[in-house]
Amino acid sequence: MIGDVWADCLPENHRDALSDALCILVDDFLNDPDEDNALCVSALPPKFLHRYDGLFRRKFLVTLLTVGYKLALTEPPVHLLSCTAEELALFVLIEEAKDVLESGGIMADFTEFEDQAFQDDMDIMVLYNMSLDGIEDNAIGDEMGFGNLEFDKWFEPFLNASTPVHPYTADDSSDEDQ
Repeated sequence: MIGDVWADCLPENHRDALSDALCILVDDFLNDPDEDNALCVSALPPKFLHRYDGLFRRKFLVTLLTVGYKLALTEPPVHLLSCTAEELALFVLIEEAKDVLESGGIMADFTEFEDQAFQDDMDIMVLYNMSLDGIEDNAIGDEMGFGNLEFDKWFEPFLNASTPVHPYTADDSSDEDQ
């Protein structure tokens, strides 16, 4: 079961919602992997929509599956998430799980889990804030400690990553037309 190791901060209905959300996102993607309004792509930062091509979408799906796998481990890595894309995948997964819970009339609260899973660091939210557009690409972002937020670095492992990124996402030699 997804998230069982976090039973102390995630009630069973929240863990079930994460599992349901993963299935919803994967099924939606597999039904039409190149559709701009696929759930897992439409929930990503909109300012990069033009960059979400077929290869990116496949890499992101693999990343989403990797995050789902990590959440199902009985002993997850010390640092659960290994790259910005994994942080975004978990964020998208949690947002979908919130929708699942709220559609059933349940108030969703993933705060404590998010604090643990994201290492008290939600830098990815900068990518959704259009008033901070470009901060990930300049010295101000560097000074603020934002790491790997540049689009081309989303799949690069963090310096403190305790597990590697999935080999499919790390391979930059992939043919764009695959």
